[in-house]
Formats: sequence, structure tokens, C-alpha cells
Amino acid sequence: MNRKISFRELTHWTFLWLTTALIGLIWSPAMLSISMGLLLGTGLVGLRQKAVRREAVGRLQRHRALWALTLLFWIVVPGFIGLEDAAYWYSRLRIKIPFILVPLAFMLLPPLSRKQVRNLHLVLLGLLVVVGIQIIATYLLDYAAINQAFKEGRPMPTPGNPIRLSLLMAYGIVGGIQLLREDFAPGSHWTKIAITAATVVVFLILHILSVRSGLAVLYVALAAMLLYSMVTQGLWRLGIGGLVLLIGLPVLAYTVVPSFRNKINYTRYQYQLRWDQNMQGNYSDVGRLLSWRIGWQIVRENPWLGTGPGNLRQRVDQIYAERYPEVERRRMPHNQFLSVMAGSGIVGLAFFLLGMYYPLFFHQGYHSIRLLVFYLIITLSCLVENTLENAEGVGLFTIWVCVLTIGRIGNKVDRTASTKAPVTGNDGR
Repeated sequence: MNRKISFRELTHWTFLWLTTALIGLIWSPAMLSISMGLLLGTGLVGLRQKAVRREAVGRLQRHRALWALTLLFWIVVPGFIGLEDAAYWYSRLRIKIPFILVPLAFMLLPPLSRKQVRNLHLVLLGLLVVVGIQIIATYLLDYAAINQAFKEGRPMPTPGNPIRLSLLMAYGIVGGIQLLREDFAPGSHWTKIAITAATVVVFLILHILSVRSGLAVLYVALAAMLLYSMVTQGLWRLGIGGLVLLIGLPVLAYTVVPSFRNKINYTRYQYQLRWDQNMQGNYSDVGRLLSWRIGWQIVRENPWLGTGPGNLRQRVDQIYAERYPEVERRRMPHNQFLSVMAGSGIVGLAFFLLGMYYPLFFHQGYHSIRLLVFYLIITLSCLVENTLENAEGVGLFTIWVCVLTIGRIGNKVDRTASTKAPVTGNDGR
């Protein structure tokens, strides 16, 4: 740490910590947190050099997209006003710290090169294959019990959170498809074969895992990619053929994949249930609908400023106790936007939406197919889950938004940066 570190070495260290963060996203939340801290530490160490410091100051002044992300932390801070549940408020603050730490680290560090961003997607695909093999082994070792669990609405055992893992798999598949569309060095024929095989493997494993939100966002993301290609590149035959294939694949999966079939049958069973006092909240989908009803009740009570992000858990529990005492599993509102509005009101939701989506529109970020599809995946997940209310979800969002955004900004804005800095960004196309 006492010697000088070149621009190239800084990007290599950045790549290393991002790789360990991806490992942490799948297997170890502790490793995820440590990696994000090391990212910031590397950025601070680099400031010892005058050239690095000059470039970092410029990025801090220009990168409004990453500053906007910090709003997702700051909207929780006013929760100390009228606070009644300090433990819950502290837990929200702790989980949201990466919204400060990670954007700051990326603004201090030189942007990754296009090749490094591509290699990071290769690493992600490789890690997903490894965890997929682990999932398959678990499935085969206890085949009957796991299939029965799907019939009862219980998820397959996975490392970490199965919903966040399914979102990462969905993005990994999208990333694999984009890798196949990019140019590689000589010998890329075998590289593309390996990428194709890995992408297909992850696609199949996601269907065996059968997390409905992950599968839903995957198919919507693939459909969006096809429509994007049809509109921007005129690939109408490919697009129409692909859309027909996307319609047929779930039907095929229902026929040949027992875990997928059992999960779909369980979903159909839940929606055939009557909504009565004995069934409210004791099934996952019915419980999700009930949580939305409770969330809207809290919004109606405090529409502009909410009940307070630190008091939300307590207020939800009160409503369950008063109106639904028979419900065994008491869920927070299963919608990220509804949860924010219930806790921080319409005002808080406005700042949340600004912070979350500003990177997508900064310098026309939506022209990057990777960034656009990633936002689509996260947005769809936020409609049915509290995606950004645990460490894995926050880490998944902040890391990939920063990786995909900082490259584009570095490519478009850092025109005056030192020629020693790898400023070629990844525009995702």
C-alpha cells in the first residue's frame, strides 16, 4: 500500500474485488461485504498518486449517475424522526450502506476496459455453471423429497437466497447471449462454443431451480432483447422466430422438468383457493397479495411521508395482529416500490425512483442493451419482491449498475483523461 500503483494495476485490483464480490453474491454475503470494502479501499489507496487523484476528482464532479444511486441510502436516514423500532431502522441503514460505498469506489477508480467488462461477464457465467452443478447434485441426491417440496411451495435448497440467485442467473444468460454477439481474439470459435454451452447449462438449471420470479424476468428479458434487435437492427425473422420459441419453451419445460411442473401446478392450486379467513396469508401467493393489501392500507394512512422507514415493520405487525391474527407468516409488502411508499411516502418514493433510474437515462444509458435489460430484470423483480431490502439484492444491483454505467460514462465523458488510463468503456452493444 505504500508503493505507487499504476492505472493498470488499479483496474486489475478492481477486477479481482469484483470477481470475489460475484462469488460472495452466490455463496457468501460476508465475502460480498468485504469485497465492496476492498473496492473502496483500493480507490482510496490510488489517491496517493497525483494523476490518479486528478482523474478521480474529475469523475466525482461529473458522474451524477452514481451520485444519484446514493439517494437509495439517504431516503432511509430520516427514519430516525419519530422512531419507535430502532433495531429495524439500524438494520435498514446497514443493508443500504453499499449505495454509498460502491458508487464512491467506482468514482475513485479508473473505469474498467471493454475487455475487462467482457471478462467479468465470462467469470459470472463460469461461476453460475459451478453453482448449477452444485444445485443439480443436490437435486439428484434427494430427488423425491425436493419434488415433494415443490408441490408444497417450498424452494429447492441453494447457496444464498434462491430468488436473488435466480435473478443473477437470468442476467448471466443475457450476458452470455451478448458475449456471443461480440468479437473475440483469434481462436474465438472454441470460446464461443464454450460460452454457448455454459449459457444453455445455466438456462436449463434455472428451469430446474424453478424460481418463478427468476423465470418470469428471464423470458421477459429475452423477449425484450429480441424486440430490441428487431427494431434497431431490422432482424424481423430472427425476432419473430425467437418469440415463437420463447412461447414454446415453457410448455416443453412443463412436460419434461418435474420441478418446473410441480411449481406451476402449485401456483395454479393457490389461485383456485377461496379468499377466506382460513386461507389468508398461509400460502405464498395468497400471502403476497395480502401483504400488498396491508401495504396500501399504510400508504392511505400516511400518503405523503409514510409511516417512517424505521417503523414500517412495527406497523405491518400491528395490522396483522388487529385484522389477520390467524396468519402464521407475516410478510412485509412484497413489492419494493410499495414498501418504499409505505415507509417514506410519495415524497420518498419520488427520490427512490430518481436514484434508481437516473443511471439508465444519464447519457442515454438505455442504448446499452446490457444496462437496459438488467434494469428490466430488477424492475420486474421489484414488482413482486423487496429486491433491494437484503444484502444480496443491494449488492447485485449496485455492482452491476456501477460496472455497466461507469464504463459508458468513462467512454463518453472522460475524453480528457490521461492516456495511461484505460478509459474505453463498455456500451453493451
